[in-house]
Amino acid sequence: MKKILKWGFVLPLLAMMFSVAMVSCGDDDDDKNDQSGNYAELIIGTWTETGEWNGNYGPDYNGGYNYGYIFRINGSMTSFGSGKYDGTYRVSGNKIMIQDDYDVEECIIRTLTDNKLVLDWGDDEIETFYRVTDR
Repeated sequence: MKKILKWGFVLPLLAMMFSVAMVSCGDDDDDKNDQSGNYAELIIGTWTETGEWNGNYGPDYNGGYNYGYIFRINGSMTSFGSGKYDGTYRVSGNKIMIQDDYDVEECIIRTLTDNKLVLDWGDDEIETFYRVTDR
């Protein structure tokens, strides 16, 4: 009976210690794509809906429009697709404010990795862009 009482106390104690150990040994690796603290630096570059760009601000190779943005380190930007619009941008936390020749808009950066940018403009308008690789 003493053995049962002893193990009745020790087993729950061991189980509790192992559960704490398992929680503390969880996935300690940071998400390597999570750049939430680095948005202002990581956004710099050319982004298009396809990840490709022929250098034209109008129709792409297929005669359609490849919409995108060029964000520069000095805070200037160019949006392009059916036309070309120059302006400025400012990143604050996970929000980006874009001002071009005609409009000022703010959106939420939902995802920003080395290769993917997802912008949420609200009202279910979400756009995905891919970084154009250097040639």
